[in-house]
Amino acid sequence: MALLTVALTAPAGLAASSTVEITGVGDWQVTGTALQGVVPPSKSIAGQWVYASATDADTTDGLSVTDSDGSETVALKEWSDILWTPEAGYNSTITANFLVDADLITANVGDWATVDYWVKLELKAPSGTLQRTQTVLGSFNVEDGEVLNVEDLAVSASITTPDWHIEGNSSKLYIYAWADVEAFAAVVQEPEEPEEPETPVIPAPGAVVLGSLGAGLVGWLRRRQTL
Repeated sequence: MALLTVALTAPAGLAASSTVEITGVGDWQVTGTALQGVVPPSKSIAGQWVYASATDADTTDGLSVTDSDGSETVALKEWSDILWTPEAGYNSTITANFLVDADLITANVGDWATVDYWVKLELKAPSGTLQRTQTVLGSFNVEDGEVLNVEDLAVSASITTPDWHIEGNSSKLYIYAWADVEAFAAVVQEPEEPEEPETPVIPAPGAVVLGSLGAGLVGWLRRRQTL
């Protein structure tokens, strides 16, 4: 069972970051008619397939940080000489199971973090002709101080063998997995401190008295024509 935890606010002081891991579970499975001649005979896909992580701690450059792992064009694992019965009612369904874990963190308004992931199965003829394919994809996004934790999210991809011959019935199975992550830390706007109002100058009582006396003295001297 997958566990998704979302918090509205990240702990203070953290940069924006995004991490994803894709892990294979056990063997790929076959339902319906059994396959024959699988090479190598082990169908194990257990273990880590993809790990990507990006952290942006620079809030001044205006640039995001990215990372990726895996490939959509180069299979991480493949099997050959897969013999299947090309007849309706005798189909074989191949299923590969994976778990996805992800952590996305943002700390401030304007931050964001993303995860995009894919798992793909292909069944091809020896010449490379595509017989069957399925791609399963998903994504996660957070922003503005949100965080997201995803644990053991089950992801499965399946393909079923055709009812007819396509260049014979000896095929190759290819399994791909890849992921892209990106994180961006926005410029933190520090709040401006309000200007302090100027304190009005209030004359002391003594200064008021002296000012009045001075004005009276000047008037008296003028009347006496001294000034």
